[in-house]
Amino acid sequence: MANRHCLKRERQLTNGSTKSYESPEWLPDGNYVVAATAENMAVRGDARNPKLWMWHVDGGTGVQIIKEPGSRRITGPTPTPDGRHIWFAQRTNLWQ
Repeated sequence: MANRHCLKRERQLTNGSTKSYESPEWLPDGNYVVAATAENMAVRGDARNPKLWMWHVDGGTGVQIIKEPGSRRITGPTPTPDGRHIWFAQRTNLWQ
């Protein structure tokens, strides 16, 4: 994934074969990426322990922003234009 500040430089920011990373978005400053994650998506086909994470482009372990219990699904993280807040959608079950 490349941003407008470093289109020629590619770098893997995440690792782990049993995690799914959804809806990655750059923060406005171009230094951070935020994404929803879930364990076991690649193995079982269902998302367990959904979380919201943020990674710096220089690498590192990342910062867990929010962790929700149970099967709540977090998706679509979107930073505000000033980068101070991150909006996201959350679903608690199939019909809500």
